[in-house]
This record gives sequence, structure tokens and C-alpha cells, in this order.
Amino acid sequence: MFIRNLSLAVIFASFRFLAAQQQVVTTDVSAEQMIQFMNRGFGHAEVVMGSASNWSVYSSKYSRYLSLSTYGGIDAMVQMWQTSSYVRGTNYYQRIELNELKNGKRIVKYQTNSERKFNTIQQFLLRNSEKITSGEYLFFSGLRFRYKGNTDWEYTTDNTQYDESYRTYQVVFYPADLYKYLESYYAWERVVNSGYDEEQLDDFITRFPMSPNIKTANLKLQEIKYNQLDGTGDINAIHNFIRRFPGSQYIAELRSQKEEIEYRRELNSGDLSRVYARLLTEKNTDRKMQLRRVYLELRYNDFINRLDNSGSIDNKINFIKGNKQEFDTTVYFSSIQQKLEELEYKNLPNQEGIDCHRLQQFLQEYPSSRYSSSVRQREIKCREIVKKNRILDSANQVYAGLLNTTQYQSIIQTGEFILNLSGGRNATLEKQIKEYRELYTFILERRRRIYNLQQIDPTKYNNIAASLKSSLHDKYKEYRNLTIGTEVQYSIDTLGAVGVIVNGNCPKGFKSDIADGVAKKHHGQIFMKNMPVMVQSSHVINYVSKTQALRFVYSKNGGFSYADANAGSQTGARALTYLNNNRSTYKPGKYAVLVDDVTCNNENRMWMNVSSYRSFTGISAVLPALVLPGLGTRLVTGQKGKAWITWVTYSLVGLGLYYLNQSNNTYNDYKAATTQSEMDRLYAQYKEERGYAARSILGGAALYSVNLGYVLCKGTSNSLRTAKYRSKYKKTSNRI
Repeated sequence: MFIRNLSLAVIFASFRFLAAQQQVVTTDVSAEQMIQFMNRGFGHAEVVMGSASNWSVYSSKYSRYLSLSTYGGIDAMVQMWQTSSYVRGTNYYQRIELNELKNGKRIVKYQTNSERKFNTIQQFLLRNSEKITSGEYLFFSGLRFRYKGNTDWEYTTDNTQYDESYRTYQVVFYPADLYKYLESYYAWERVVNSGYDEEQLDDFITRFPMSPNIKTANLKLQEIKYNQLDGTGDINAIHNFIRRFPGSQYIAELRSQKEEIEYRRELNSGDLSRVYARLLTEKNTDRKMQLRRVYLELRYNDFINRLDNSGSIDNKINFIKGNKQEFDTTVYFSSIQQKLEELEYKNLPNQEGIDCHRLQQFLQEYPSSRYSSSVRQREIKCREIVKKNRILDSANQVYAGLLNTTQYQSIIQTGEFILNLSGGRNATLEKQIKEYRELYTFILERRRRIYNLQQIDPTKYNNIAASLKSSLHDKYKEYRNLTIGTEVQYSIDTLGAVGVIVNGNCPKGFKSDIADGVAKKHHGQIFMKNMPVMVQSSHVINYVSKTQALRFVYSKNGGFSYADANAGSQTGARALTYLNNNRSTYKPGKYAVLVDDVTCNNENRMWMNVSSYRSFTGISAVLPALVLPGLGTRLVTGQKGKAWITWVTYSLVGLGLYYLNQSNNTYNDYKAATTQSEMDRLYAQYKEERGYAARSILGGAALYSVNLGYVLCKGTSNSLRTAKYRSKYKKTSNRI
């Protein structure tokens, strides 16, 4: 019946112990059974026990109220089952307590004084549990485990007793959420003890929303928050309170406060659209009237702001006229009308004599204006100025008709009349009158005055000076080795005719060749103020010419070199440099050169002219070649180092004559010989010496003939070249 109804049996089985073994309890309760026992809802349990002659086993069951010693203050109904065994005078016991708390939670305590039994249960539990490392312990010091997810358990050993029978090993099982319940219970006690501190209330409500004290906590927190809001006017805080405590007893009052604050904010926002939107929805009459006043004031301020930003005065006037009807019946209409009147006055023309009708129109529209007197005086003055302006217009038309004519006196008189009548400065007109007065004075005096060409036309003056200098440089051949210091004066009349006067030291023909030629080149009229005038131009000429004759020799291999003693002159060095830089245009030969160094008005030019050219010795070089071989070659080439021809030719001929003489002597010895062997030897020697003589004389004759032929040909070529290039070089004139 017990197993069927409760599905739990606490069975104590007896067994024997060896005498040498440690004494243990003979009854047994498994850890699994204890956990099931805790989770079941039952009122009592039966304990079946064994018996023996030397055992004394009993059981007891009772109920009482207890307090949890670790936390205290929580009542619970406790049911306890206990078994004890007496073995050899030692009491071994097991005790199971079921503690049922007020909230329905149950705690099972298992106690024993058997170390072996305790170790067996502990090992089973540790294999099927996980240690909880976070959170506080509930009963014992830091030993807390969780068995299969929904049951926490702790264990401890009481080692304060030395007698083994009184040493207690204890295991406590309790629901996993019991810790949260007890934490809530003691947290609330701390809140109450703190006098309902706001921070602790907030923490309690957040952590324990299911606590039986949660309602009281919320009411206390609402009261604190409400007291904090009282009179602050913080609409965000009020809004947060209403959202957090929607069912609070303070909601109605706070909503009223919120509405009043929102009304005041919109009323004082300065935002026209917000005030207008509130005005449309407001039900309260007093508030509606106040909103209407504020709205009208904001409209007026907005009107003034838009008026200030509308730009020009014309735009402001048009803006007021287009929008003032919005304020017809308001207190602001007169102010707007005065503003319009002021702008209309400021917009009246400042320049007198223009738009008199606008002044008249202002007087008609604002007859009682504070500006009427001033405008009326301006209108009278304006009409007088208009009359004067009409006279000025007529005078200006006359003046415009006289312009671009030759009536200079009339132009000046009419312009001065306009200036006097206008009574003010007219810079343009004054400038024109001044120019025409200067022009008229110029016309009168140009008939007799002669102007300086350098002042009237500097370009033409400089061109004449440049032509004079250029013409003198071009005539350097005609004016060689001359020094000229003169002044040329030109006078040009209004028809362009040029008169020429030459003063100072100058050669014959200078006037006709140089001065008159420049005059013909630069004849023509000279204009000033678009009219021909008479001018005079004076030009000083300082001319120095130095001519130097130089001689140069051009050898194909060595280039140009000096042929006389002028090698040290600066002019010669400049000419030599020019010839060597341009020697590709010249042929070898001898050159006579004229170098002209000319300075005219500080401008220096230098020319070089070939006055004579002659190639090296011509056909006449054959005569020296007949007498002295090699000399003709040197003459026709212009090159030194031909003496070897002379020496070789004469040496060969002399050697031949020597052998010829020796052969004659040997022949005479041959004829005087008496023995055949001596005759044979002398004859052979004679023939050998005759051969040497013949070869030497023939070699000298051959070299002589070849040299003579070369001189003949080269000399002929030189003669022809001299005639060909002499006229060519004489026509060459180069600036160096």
C-alpha cells in the first residue's frame, strides 16, 4: 500500500559487520529516494525497520514550527523521521526532516553520524550534480550544487564533537528557486529598514517583480517619484512617470500638470505654427483669448521680420501694401501704416528735378503726414529745377550739334553757358571745354610756330637718326680713314617738304649722298592734334673710320696664317679668326685683305674685303725646278719640307757619276792586266760598277723628270685658279 500510494519507500536493511570493521548504521536511505521524498506532496511516511537481539531501533514522527537558522525569521512546518541503531553501545542514527515553508516551498534535511553512509550519498550526488560557482550559499559556507536542473543541495560536517556518535554529517535539499524567494524576503526587509530608500525600491522592483511585496513597493516608489515632481515643471519627468506608472493615483493630477506645462511651452515658444495649432484645439476660453493675443503678436513680429528681409525699399512698400489688410482691425494697423508712410517718404527721389509727380502723389495720399511740409517744399523746388533742366536740355542739344565741327569758339561759349546754368561741376563737360580751348589756341599758333620733331613724333625722329647712321655705315668704302663731326638739321613744312642743312666737318658729297638721301626717304607731313604742323629735327653725327691692310696665307693642311708683321694687331686677330671660322668658302693661296673698323654715334661695325688673291706660284715655277729640284714643288704648294727632293736627286746623280768614274778606272786596269784570272776579275768588277752607275743616274733622272712634270702641272693649275678666283674674292665684303 505504501509503495503504491506514494511511490516512495524508506527501507532500512540490516547487515552484519565484522568485528574488526568500523561500526556503521545498518539502515539505509539512498540519495535518489531523498530527492523524490522532497519533491512529493505527502503528509506522512512509514518506516520499515529490522530488529536484532543486540539492536534497539525506534522511530518517531512529530510536527512543529521552526526558523531557518541561516537567514531566520521564516516559519515552517517541520515533519521529521528518524532511525537509531545501538551497536556495541554506540548510537548510529539517520534523520530526515521535511520543512514546508509558508510559500509552499519544501526543504529536506538528511542527517547522519555515519561517515561511510555520508560518503556514499555524497559521491552519488557529486556524480549527478554541477557546482554552482555564482551566487550566495543558503545554509552552509560556500558549498552549493545543482542536481538535474531543479534541485539545489548543500552539505556540511560538524566536527566540533570528538565523540563519533555526536559528529553530524548533513545534506540539505531545497528547490532551485528558494534562494530567489529568500533573497526577495530579506531584500524587502532591507527596504523597509532603510525607510523605503528610492534606490533600494528601484532595485527591489527590478529584481523581484513576483514578490508579494511588489505592490507596496510600487506604491511607495510612486509616492517618492511624485513628491520629486511636485512643482518642478519637468514635462519629460512627468511623461516618464505616467508611462512607468499608468495606473497610479497621481495620473490625473500629473496629466493636468503636463497639459498646463505644454500649454505654457506652446504659449511661450514663439513658434507661430505651434501657437496657431494650439489655438485651434484649445477648449478653455481664458486660454483661447491669451493664445489669440500671443498669436497676433507673433504674426506682427513675423510681419516685421519678413519686412526687414524683403530687400529694397520698393520691395518693402509692396510687401506692406500686399499684407497690411491682415491687421486692419488690430492694434498694430496704425504702426504698420506709419511704417508704410515712412518708407514712401524715404523712397521719394533724392535727385532734384526728377519725378515731381511722385512728390505730388505723396502729398495727395498723405495730406496730414508729418513729412508733408518737407515734401511740399521739395515739390516747389523740383518744379523750378525741371524748368531749368528744360533750358539745359535745349543748350545741350545746341552743344551736341556744334561738336565735331570747326566752330570752336561757339562750342566753348555754349559749354561755358551750360556750366554756369547747371550751377554744379560737370567733369566731362569741363574736360571737353578745356580740350577745345587748347585746340583753338593750337590752331591759332600753328601757323607760325615750328615744333620739335623729337617731341611731336619720337618714332619718326628715331627713324631719321637710324637712317643717317645706317647710310654712313653703308658708305664705309667711300669714307675710309675719315673722321666726321657734323650736325644735320631737317625742317619739314606742313606740306611734307624737307629742308636740309649740314654744319661742321664732313667730306664732300656728304650732303648729297647721305643727308639728302635720308630726307627723300623720310619726307611727308607731320601731324599734331590731327593737323599738319611744321617741325625741325637736329641730328649730331660723330663718325670715325680706320682701315688696315693685312696679308694671309691659306694652306690646305694648316688653315689661314699671317703673311706679314701685322700678326699682333687686334684687328688682324679678329680678321684671322673670321677667316679660319669660314675657311670652307676660300681656296688655298695668298690673300691681301682690307679691314675697315667704323664707329658711328657709338655703334661699332667692322668689315673685311679681299683686295687681292693669288694662288701659289704658277707655270713660272718650272724655271727654279730646272735648276733646283724640289724648289718648284715648294713654290706651287706653298708648303715647306720639299728639300728631300733636291738632296735625293743630286745624291743619285752624284753616286752614278762616282760609279761611272770607278768603272773607267777598273776598265783601264783590265787592259793593263797580264793574267787571265786578273782580267776576269777586273772585267766582272767593271760590269758591276757600270750597272751601279747606270741605275743611280737613271733614278736621279727619273725623280728629276717626275718633279718637273708635277711642278709644270701644278703651276699651270695655280695660274688658272688665280685668274678664276681673284675677281670672286674681290667682290666679297663681309661684316666681321
